[in-house]
Amino acid sequence: MKSTATIALLALIAQIASAFEPTEDGMYAVFDTSMGEFTVKLAFDGVPLTTANFVGLAEGKIPYFSNETGEALSAKPYYDGMIFHRVVKNFVIQAGDPDPDDDQANGPGYRIPDEMHPNLSHEIPYVISMANNYCFPCEENSGQRWVTSPSEEEFNERALEFLNVGENTGGSQFFITVEPSANSAGPGYLDGHFTVFGVVEDGSEVVEAISGVGVDQGYQPLEDVVIHSVKILRRGEAAENWNIEDYELPVIQAVNKDVSLAQTDDGPAFRFPAAAGEKLLLQESEDLSDWSQDFLNIGEASDVEVDLAGREKLFLELFSVSDPTAYEERIPNATFEADIFNHPFGARQTVTWSFKFNSNSDDTENPERFGIVSVPNLPDARILAYQYHRLPNGARLRIVTQSQQVMTFYLRFIEGNLGGYVAWIDDYFHGTESSQPPYFVPQRFPVTGFFELSTP
Repeated sequence: MKSTATIALLALIAQIASAFEPTEDGMYAVFDTSMGEFTVKLAFDGVPLTTANFVGLAEGKIPYFSNETGEALSAKPYYDGMIFHRVVKNFVIQAGDPDPDDDQANGPGYRIPDEMHPNLSHEIPYVISMANNYCFPCEENSGQRWVTSPSEEEFNERALEFLNVGENTGGSQFFITVEPSANSAGPGYLDGHFTVFGVVEDGSEVVEAISGVGVDQGYQPLEDVVIHSVKILRRGEAAENWNIEDYELPVIQAVNKDVSLAQTDDGPAFRFPAAAGEKLLLQESEDLSDWSQDFLNIGEASDVEVDLAGREKLFLELFSVSDPTAYEERIPNATFEADIFNHPFGARQTVTWSFKFNSNSDDTENPERFGIVSVPNLPDARILAYQYHRLPNGARLRIVTQSQQVMTFYLRFIEGNLGGYVAWIDDYFHGTESSQPPYFVPQRFPVTGFFELSTP
């Protein structure tokens, strides 16, 4: 006869092992870990690109690449067997690094743009968010941290550095927030830097338990907390019909090339053309049984040659590898007008800012090569640098202006070239200085409003 304690223990184990069953329509990620199970409800309709990337990796439906060689690796459930490599007690638990003992921020060998939504925030606990290379205590004058407020001349000279400060570098790593620790900036300060793509629906006590494990000085748990599997559940018509193939994620597709026979110094060879920047996966075999592969990342347009010396037979297969980092574009001669509702210096009035982009930003002799920003009752200011990334139903537009502001707009098109946006503004003219890191902190605030993006 089992004791009461044994029965209670078996009941507890059964409860922990029980699978989550959704009661509402949606898309869910069920994490089976060495410390128990928890479930995240994914915001597939709010941030579809980020969700598609996570689901594609979790289910093994998109390829990933070696961080060292760029070689395309076989797709498989990416997170199975990984560990929570970074745990900060009562703040975050983080996973998704294929090589957690390496000091570098590793991932799937590609990057995706950030993707924000006004209704998804770190202000509540237990949200899942994409990690990236942004950091708060970075090296001095890196574009992320300044010892003192930058002068106008210094800001202008280093404007391009503000475009690549670690944001827009998501891949596979994610973190889940707990409660903010007393010494942290708080989860709300993470907004605008990291993409929230879901919230823990069930099993928050497991997240809490993981956040309380013992860690070393690098915040890595002393005993591995393992992700056994991540299972994606779909409930309802919208979730069931949602397809990751509708979004521009890495994909390997067979391609046809005009292959010719050439004579080289080393003997006969197969020759085929490759476009500038084209990524190719070349597979070759002499018997259609054993295959070897070579990952080709082509720089300038050129011909690729495959040596035939000493081979009686050679079979080739060519595949093209797409990469989502190609999202960045220029918007020459475009006009972007943003109605700003809650700017702290707007005296509670709605103001319209107008950004006019020039046709040729590569003319380094032109001091206005990127364009001009016009604000009511203020002199026009130069656009010192900008980035434009396409996103599903919108875009990410990051602008650095002569008025010492770095603005990141997340656009949602509603009709034609009209829509609404959420943005974060880092104001380097107004900020605070401290004797302790991070020393100078720009005044940072969110704004919302409507926009019109007119292109020729």
